[in-house]
Amino acid sequence: AIHPADRQQVTTATEIAIRDCGEFSQEYRTVHADGTIFWILTQGHCYCDSAAQPWRMSGTMMDITAIKQAQATVQQQLGEIEAIYQNAPIGLCLVDTDLRYVRVNEQLAQINGSSVAAHIGNTLRELLPELADDIEPIYRQVIESGEPIVDLEVSGMNPAQPGVLRSWIASFYPQTDAEDCPRQTKGQRTIGVYAVIHEITDRK
Repeated sequence: AIHPADRQQVTTATEIAIRDCGEFSQEYRTVHADGTIFWILTQGHCYCDSAAQPWRMSGTMMDITAIKQAQATVQQQLGEIEAIYQNAPIGLCLVDTDLRYVRVNEQLAQINGSSVAAHIGNTLRELLPELADDIEPIYRQVIESGEPIVDLEVSGMNPAQPGVLRSWIASFYPQTDAEDCPRQTKGQRTIGVYAVIHEITDRK
């Protein structure tokens, strides 16, 4: 009944448990007579006799199909969100409290004149020295106050177009540790800043 694609991994895990007189834990698919596929979690142990020879295995089997379906749905949704993030026509990023880039989308990378990979782990000042004196205090204010700054017009020059004065509308939102613990309501600590950047140079 085991799905053909999963048979080898189950066989191998079973053989190892028998060889070592050890634990067995596997997630695999089964195919019912009508073609319906179910996910099973099997956990157990191989017991050996006094001569260290395996003589029986016992354990449990649990239907985890609903869990797997929920995980697949979440993964699909995360993929859709990631696609929106990467393809949005506005610059998006997350910086930590040291003002190092944690996440950057392709649009912001183009605005700043460096690749996405070049941003990650580097500071605002390392990548945008011409703008750092103006932008760093904004990030610091959001981190210290825990309050967003929205629709702020910013102008300056950056490596993408040296010598060209450019303008952006930028919004900055705090990321708090309460986002990792939704039930936490007191003592929230700002651990980063989300930024949304929209270029208005052509409009100006």
